[in-house]
Amino acid sequence: MSKSGNMTFVVGNIGSGRLETGTKLAEKKGLPLMVLDGLIEKEDGRTVRYICMSRGEHEYRNKEYEMLEKLHEEGAEGVIVCGDGVLLDDMSREIIEKHEVTVADKDTDPEILWEAMKNLDPESTYHAFMMKEDPEERHMDFLRIYHMRKRLFESYPAAEEEDSET
Repeated sequence: MSKSGNMTFVVGNIGSGRLETGTKLAEKKGLPLMVLDGLIEKEDGRTVRYICMSRGEHEYRNKEYEMLEKLHEEGAEGVIVCGDGVLLDDMSREIIEKHEVTVADKDTDPEILWEAMKNLDPESTYHAFMMKEDPEERHMDFLRIYHMRKRLFESYPAAEEEDSET
């Protein structure tokens, strides 16, 4: 039986500043900040990068779902910052939609987001496209992922819209 606590999920595209948005929102709401990837790593004992690179994205999405289900069932309270692809999984999306959802930098131009991403150390991300040698290939892959995932974010409010309502 679900206890369904007071949770707000922060989602958004790669480079959108989800952690910064989540931090501000947690402070505003007086709730703890949680990073879904960090929770997964702590429980699993492996890094998200390792899970993705050795076991594949499917295994990582399973881990996301299991952690979301656990948080929901335990009635956790907090602002939970999620990875950019969390809404790809129907079961994860179903749990998230039972709570408040906000999108970081929802309407930011993808080229601005790319500027924030393009010089990241490939070792600091689990996105395989960032490990490609050719910068133009990385850019094209980033834009492809951006546009695919942006459609998932369209039905949720932007963080700024939420802030102006309260």
